[in-house]
Amino acid sequence: KGGDGIDDADCGYLHCLLNGGPIGLGAAADGEAVKQINFATKLAKKVAGCEMLRHEFLSEDGRVQRTVFADGTEVTVDFEKVTYDVKFGE
Repeated sequence: KGGDGIDDADCGYLHCLLNGGPIGLGAAADGEAVKQINFATKLAKKVAGCEMLRHEFLSEDGRVQRTVFADGTEVTVDFEKVTYDVKFGE
């Protein structure tokens, strides 16, 4: 396992998005990293006071997951493809 109990094969950024949590920015971050941090921060602010209503495993191997928050925000991640989709609620 990697840091915070995350599997070494997983992208920590995807876990951050899936859980609507904050993420840190390293001193050597480039412009793309700053964009990612800004997006994760926007999501975290949006769902900070919201209950996570569901956490679903969408594939048999558990590598595709979705969380749904009380405001209707849905976050779907694919740890194999290292992709994500965020649909912001109200």
